[in-house]
Amino acid sequence: MLQTVQAGQESSHTEVKEHLLHGVARRLNVLKRTIENIFEDFPLTTTQPVDHEVLYDVQINLHAFVMNLYGIYDNWAWAYIYQHNLFNKIDGKHEVSLFKQSTTKHLPKILKEYLVSKTMCEWHEQYLKSYRDALAHRIPLYIPPAE
Repeated sequence: MLQTVQAGQESSHTEVKEHLLHGVARRLNVLKRTIENIFEDFPLTTTQPVDHEVLYDVQINLHAFVMNLYGIYDNWAWAYIYQHNLFNKIDGKHEVSLFKQSTTKHLPKILKEYLVSKTMCEWHEQYLKSYRDALAHRIPLYIPPAE
């Protein structure tokens, strides 16, 4: 968080500041709080069915977690593109993503190798993008009341 705020404050680019300070920094706080809320309401030691209202609160926090986790990667990608004046080298705003070749080809080698690794690609496709797309376009996350 400190590094994000520091980088945002030090940047002379308005767009970089916006994505780091108002995007990444806020999302980091939301991610932290959603995790706290989830495990406070639904601790790992839970053995009995939880009240439906509590489950709804956990589902709301899961929704916020996944959407903000997805968004934080977009904020980082946009901050990088603006910081390095690369927007004209990307094929439009829909190609700005840390998981698209149009953006990753401009990243430092070590970061690019990490993001295109099998582990990260599978995680992005099978978890992050899959859950985000379902939340945004089809169905919300759901926790069964009991098993």
